[in-house]
Amino acid sequence: MIPSFTRHPVRWSVVATVVSLVAATGAVVLADFGAPWWVFALLLAWLLTIGLPTTLALLLTASLWGRVPGLWGLGGFVVCGAVLSFAAEALGFVGVAKLVGHASAECGARSAERIVDGG
Repeated sequence: MIPSFTRHPVRWSVVATVVSLVAATGAVVLADFGAPWWVFALLLAWLLTIGLPTTLALLLTASLWGRVPGLWGLGGFVVCGAVLSFAAEALGFVGVAKLVGHASAECGARSAERIVDGG
């Protein structure tokens, strides 16, 4: 059975982007209020696995913000970070979906060959 994210990778990338942006924002806000360590462990587990493209896009945006002429302001940062995060997640999900689809197609072709060959 093919996972559902291979049929709708862009939809799943939107969900992953939103969850990752909320997790990253939550980590920053909760750090300011002194949340327990296990909360950060859970948030980091998400941000370093499925949310890794968003995390890297946000780090890239933050490192360039204010240093490159024309990139300034909180509103612009939020929009630019969200757009880059979505683009990174979409590339990741579409890439994985193609790899999984290609692998399942090869597996299906091998199964069909075995059936035809009788073995």
